[in-house]
This record gives sequence, structure tokens and C-alpha cells, in this order.
Amino acid sequence: MNEQEWIDRIVELQSLAQAGLTYGRDRYDLERYERIRTLSAEMLADAADLPLETVQGLFCNETGY
Repeated sequence: MNEQEWIDRIVELQSLAQAGLTYGRDRYDLERYERIRTLSAEMLADAADLPLETVQGLFCNETGY
């Protein structure tokens, strides 16, 4: 798998987490979706060789679907 395919999967994970955070109702589900979003940010930071805080600022501040 090439780097772009990994990045596409990371972005998809972030999108799924964002949808879950938007539509999830259960506290435990929301915690899981938040963890998935955090993991995707960590993965992207590693892949792009960027600080995690930078990626989180760009990648994890979205709200809504």
C-alpha cells in the first residue's frame, strides 16, 4: 500500500469518527468515536511528519457531518 492510500484511509477514519460524534447519543459511543478521531490524527501526524498539535488543530476541530 502506498502512502496516499494510507492517508486516504486515515481521512476516512476521521470522517467516520466525525459522523459518529455528530449523530452518536450514547456516552460510550461518543468516547469511542473521540478515540478514533484521536488515533487518526496521530496516524496522520506520523505519516506527514508533523507535530500532533498541528494536525489536531487542522483535523479535529470540525463539527457536524
